[in-house]
Amino acid sequence: MTPEQFQIQLKNLSKRVQTFLKDDAPQYAANSAIEHFKDNFMKEGFFGTRWKNVKRREDPKNFKTITRGINKGTVRAINNAGKAKILTGTSNLKNSIHYRTEPGAAIVYSDTEYGKAHNEGLKAGRGKGFIMPKRQFIGNHPTLTKAIREELEKRVKQVFGS
Repeated sequence: MTPEQFQIQLKNLSKRVQTFLKDDAPQYAANSAIEHFKDNFMKEGFFGTRWKNVKRREDPKNFKTITRGINKGTVRAINNAGKAKILTGTSNLKNSIHYRTEPGAAIVYSDTEYGKAHNEGLKAGRGKGFIMPKRQFIGNHPTLTKAIREELEKRVKQVFGS
């Protein structure tokens, strides 16, 4: 390889690294985070810390008729005492997790009004309302940091072709 060829290769590699750091890495990190946050819904907690139970599940005699479906024509009785998962009824909250990128960074968020109330334990409801128990599903955690680091290390190896 001539010095000129080496210089061209080095310049191309530098461009790939810059693109990776500015554009690709934030997207990989955000997608990994979203995957883990959505998994929190299945486990009904935040990386092993269980969410506070809801009143409807405290009484095993608590049956409720719910109506679901596009035309609300589907009616069924469910025993909410331990069978219905917390925060997963319509999956709207789980599906509200999105991200936006900025050069070198990604911001993961819920695009619903009630997402922040659930995630942080804030005032909810109309009028006087009530304080929603904190059921965090988005945020920093060592498990997430490790997963993102592993994903980015895998992707860096692809950038360098090793």
